[in-house]
Order: sequence, then structure tokens, then C-alpha cells
Amino acid sequence: MAFEIESKQQVLDMLAPELTPDEAGRYLPLAQDQLKERQRELEKAKAESARLKAIVDANADSARFLASKSAALSAERDELKAASRDEIYAMRDDCDVEGVSGILRKKSDALNFVDESYSFMVEVKAPADTIVWLDALANQACAEHSELCAAAVLNRTRTIIALGPVIESEGGQVGLIGGVTERLKEDAQAAYKRIDVARNTAREARLAYERIQSTRVSKGIITSTNAAHAFGH
Repeated sequence: MAFEIESKQQVLDMLAPELTPDEAGRYLPLAQDQLKERQRELEKAKAESARLKAIVDANADSARFLASKSAALSAERDELKAASRDEIYAMRDDCDVEGVSGILRKKSDALNFVDESYSFMVEVKAPADTIVWLDALANQACAEHSELCAAAVLNRTRTIIALGPVIESEGGQVGLIGGVTERLKEDAQAAYKRIDVARNTAREARLAYERIQSTRVSKGIITSTNAAHAFGH
């Protein structure tokens, strides 16, 4: 789980620890361990996002395949229907009506199955999987922010240790933040803003999904037997 930041002030407080050189020296191992842990969390979050993105991409491929298959089956059905009419017109009583209609029904059933599969993909499975992926991206944004915070704290801690003699000669804390720490602070604050963006994107996708499912219920597409699967996918 990525470190949760409650406020922007907390970001600033974390990135500017007011430690003496001795305190910084004792704190250094902990700061190093925290950065390693945040880096591990970030790698896990990225891996999970990548895994879920692969599912989203596969859904898009499946939707394209089903759309293409539907178009092909629709053309085949229409051609078969026209040929079947010509056959019964020409052969009349000699036409195997049951056999011809069975072939036509088989083609229509195949088309219906593909169309239903396409509808479920684009209205249920794909958007539901996309929401899970967007949630993972929000978690990744939190992990990125936490990793940047930990890196900034570690760098600041090292700076205080390195400035130990200067601080001692001045008789107190020296107000200096190095360029690397400053850049990490800026990156961390930018990452903090991306968390809200990612969460809002996921929230909007979830609301859109719920609207689609409500429409499917109102049209009778979702029945009492499959409603739980559609909403809980």
C-alpha cells in the first residue's frame, strides 16, 4: 500500500525535516530503508498497472474482432436469406423448407451470439476492467508520490549530515536545501496533483459504467439472474 498524504502541508513537512547532524545520522538508515520500501511498492504498482492494461488492450482487440465477425455474419445471413427465398420461389413444393430454414436459423443464432457477446464486452466487461485499471493507475500515482517523498527526505538527510561541520560552526541549523532535494520536492508536489487527477478519472469512469448498467436494466438486457454478474464484474 502506497503512503497516503493527507494535505499539501504534510508534503512540505516531510520534505524538509529539521534534524541536527547527529539526529540525521541516526535517521539515515531508516530513511534509506523507507526509500527502498517505497521503490518496491512503486515497482509492484507499475507491474499491476501493466498487467491490467494488457487486459484492457485485449478487450479492445476482442471488441474489434467481434464487430468484424458480426459484420461478416450479417452479410452471410442476408445473402443466405435472399438465396433461400429464391429457392422456395423456384422449387415451391420441392423445396426443403425445414432444411433451408434450419440453416438460416443456425446462421441467425450465430449472429445473435456474436452480437450479444459484443454488447457484453463493450458495455460490461471492457468498462469494468478499465475501472480496475484506472484504480491501479491512481494507486501507482500514490506510490510514485511516496517514492519521490522518500527520495527527497533521504537526500535532505544526507545534506544535513554533510553540512554537519558548517552547522556546528554556525551554532544551529543552516537553511539550505540543495538543488536535487528541491527538484525532488517539486516532482513530489506535481505527483501529488496527479493523484487527484487519477482518482477523478476512475470515479468518472465508474459513474459512467453505473449509468450504462442502469440503462441495460431498464431495457431488460440485464435480468435478475445476471444483474449481480454485470454490476459485480
